[in-house]
Amino acid sequence: MSIYQYGETQKGSGHLPTSQTIYEIGSITKTFTATLLGKAVLDGKVALSDDIRRYLPGEFPNLSYADHSITLQDLANHTSRLPAMPTNIGDQRGYNPLMPEANYDSVLCYQALRAIKLDTVPGYKFMYSNWGMALLGHILENVYHQSYAQLLRQYITGPLGMVHTTYQLVNEDKRQLATPYSENGRPILFQDEGLFGPAGDIHADLVDMVRYMLAQLAEKDQAILLTHQPTQNGTGLGWGVRQVDNYRDIQHNGSTPGFTSHISAFPELNSGCVLLANNKAAMGKLIVRLQTLVKQKISR
Repeated sequence: MSIYQYGETQKGSGHLPTSQTIYEIGSITKTFTATLLGKAVLDGKVALSDDIRRYLPGEFPNLSYADHSITLQDLANHTSRLPAMPTNIGDQRGYNPLMPEANYDSVLCYQALRAIKLDTVPGYKFMYSNWGMALLGHILENVYHQSYAQLLRQYITGPLGMVHTTYQLVNEDKRQLATPYSENGRPILFQDEGLFGPAGDIHADLVDMVRYMLAQLAEKDQAILLTHQPTQNGTGLGWGVRQVDNYRDIQHNGSTPGFTSHISAFPELNSGCVLLANNKAAMGKLIVRLQTLVKQKISR
């Protein structure tokens, strides 16, 4: 295993990141939420085929199309047909366009859900949805009667020894956080994702994310293994999953206003890679290059 650090935690500081520097991992959070769904399935608390309306307050007759309802699996593999974000983002009190998710609450969320009109049968057509994954996270809170942070510690970060991985940072954690920068290199405000936390509000250091990657390679945890099973459109539960020759490529990216992240796992090759950066930058070519180097190293 090799770990490399580059750049600075804050421009001009001269401080090289360490293995304990904390980064926002953005949408990689979705794989944690999907793992919690896998745990709930194994615990017999839910089924992937469950109609999500079973877990929502009140009536939502609009959340079906041609008698096909949205299922928990549809939320986890982005085939629910829910848009990326609710249409009433911005209606919350104290709305700040620099932090659009802040102060958005469950009342507004359910109002937006009741206004949705599905355009096709759920479960087939891919449409990436932060809203759908966030909703899944809150459904799991209700199923377990525990907060997302508690579920994360109990079922994922605790068992895997991810001691510096947290949900919705408190001030103490922020001291270890690398300063976030926009595409043009300007420092930006720390983002409060509020209700949308289960879609993108986990923060971790590199050592913890390597531990998480190793768990994906081992597939000893049955909930993790369940998330790797292909469902539709080359997607597992929360993960992109594809077969390449004789091995699987399991991966997810993360991108927030000030951070970029990536994780790849190749279980059959017993190898993978993690990238964490405190800059919202186009890193597609770098990610592909890293994956290529990892696979070339194994094949030698």
